[in-house]
Amino acid sequence: ACEHLDRLGKRHVLLYYSKADKTIPPNNTELFVKALAASGVKHRIIRNRYLGHFWASVKNHMVFWVWLKFLRQAEHRLRTHS
Repeated sequence: ACEHLDRLGKRHVLLYYSKADKTIPPNNTELFVKALAASGVKHRIIRNRYLGHFWASVKNHMVFWVWLKFLRQAEHRLRTHS
């Protein structure tokens, strides 16, 4: 996946992950985060330290306003071309 980071262009990435995830190893996600930074891709990380894959997902859905704010900012950038 990291070889395709150039396709993100000027897009911003919102990434949720859990340090206790057994489904998606946190080390893989952390490598991806480093690749995003090295490629200059702007990103925001929401990291959970204690919950596993399912419960972290449930928690993230409960704080949906973070996602909505991210979308509003993306829409604003599209409208202003910044």
